[in-house]
Amino acid sequence: MLPAMNRPHLAVFPILAGLALAVSAAPEKLPPLELPVPPAALKQERSIAYGVYMQGSKIGWAMDTRKPNTIDGKTCVVSTMEAHIELKAMDNLVRMDMADRQTFDAAPPHRLLRLESIQKMDGQTRKIVLTHRHDLTYAVEITEAGATRKNPDIEMDLRLAHITSPEQWIIDPERKPGEKIGTVEFDQETLGLSSNTVTLVRTADWIGPGGKLPVWEIDEYDHAQKTDVQGCVRRTDGTMVKIEMGGAFEIRMEPEAVAKRKPDGQADVFLAFSIKTDRKLGPSEKLTDLTVELTAPEGKQPPELPATANQTVTSGDNGSLTVRITPGKGTPQPATDADRADYLKSNLRYPADHAQVKALAAKAVAGAKTDADKVRKLLAFTDKYLEDSYEVEALSVMDLLKSRKGECSAHALLFTTLARAAGIPAREAWGWMYMGDTYQSFGGHAWNEVILDGHWVPVDPVFQQIRLDAGHIQAGSGATDSIHTGRITPGLRATVK
Repeated sequence: MLPAMNRPHLAVFPILAGLALAVSAAPEKLPPLELPVPPAALKQERSIAYGVYMQGSKIGWAMDTRKPNTIDGKTCVVSTMEAHIELKAMDNLVRMDMADRQTFDAAPPHRLLRLESIQKMDGQTRKIVLTHRHDLTYAVEITEAGATRKNPDIEMDLRLAHITSPEQWIIDPERKPGEKIGTVEFDQETLGLSSNTVTLVRTADWIGPGGKLPVWEIDEYDHAQKTDVQGCVRRTDGTMVKIEMGGAFEIRMEPEAVAKRKPDGQADVFLAFSIKTDRKLGPSEKLTDLTVELTAPEGKQPPELPATANQTVTSGDNGSLTVRITPGKGTPQPATDADRADYLKSNLRYPADHAQVKALAAKAVAGAKTDADKVRKLLAFTDKYLEDSYEVEALSVMDLLKSRKGECSAHALLFTTLARAAGIPAREAWGWMYMGDTYQSFGGHAWNEVILDGHWVPVDPVFQQIRLDAGHIQAGSGATDSIHTGRITPGLRATVK
């Protein structure tokens, strides 16, 4: 193991999981729109291919298909979204395959009959299967870390109209900018439905494989994740043609043969999002007060950064951001009762109520007298439990418990889960950390926040810091319960003040 301050920690899998997301203010929550399912959706096959790019280099492809089928003698409609992505991070190649397949009854009310969601990465597999039992009840089966378990049955009402209605709605030529609708979709983490608000922003023209097309620019807000997918472009027939993400990532419709071409020798995602400094700062753990001015490449804007317990942020006239990091002396972040409830919850990402997790958490905090003592013990336990590894990204907590290897995002994921199991409200945080004078830059890093004495307090399980050093610049935290860099501008530079 290398000395702590020379260990650049990556956050690659959460990048893959949340490419298009950015924390945003919540619009009005609307009931899901339900228009009659068009006959074409029941009888005709549809297939749309997309290329996935990072800074102009191809990193993968996706396919959206819908077709009629017959399963066990029942006429159905099968809707499938699959994606295959390769990302380079500090010369490590991360490959991820994802497929979501939803089977609906072709007869009214076109209810969901079966759902399969599969994620594969570096030899790890997570599979969720929902099977319709009766009425609105579904059996749930989860496979991860090589084991399959049956979860308690759930109740939900998901129908084909929830997929086709937004497409039907946007076709109407009378639509105007600012109009909104509500939609719903299956949320893997909560094993239930999440509500979204879709807003028409403006009309435009898009140059695609078929030439110039009229399109709508759209925002879609996820109320469960409290995140906003911005930069969506849909044709006026409802088909998604492009999603732009902060100038770094793009998904765009292409002919299938073009979309499935082998990924390029793409830029390194870790280096692309690092922030180069104008001078060396010394060991990060010795930094107690640091002020930096962040500037973006010409024509770009630096990201919005939050005020936290450790940092204050001000905007400059030249479009720059000035960030002052003074651990414990920034902007206090009171925690609400809702925060305590939300960030103690167990879900698929944070299985805090799993018997193995609960036993491990109890072992980690044994003998602790206070919540602060629990946090210290959990920080030490997490760092000791996980061997530092940059070669394998964690697909799930259960995979982590099996492999006992991971980088910073794995530490943050495991710490959050163990903390919740031990009764400490916790969430993941993310941003950059100074990587030492060898690199002379801030690299992508993940850590955590916990509630202590009624306030959110940043902690770092990789370096066992219950009081972070001033080498951490925070870009976001637990509103989304994951790490999202899709809206972070690449090529940022830091001038030390």
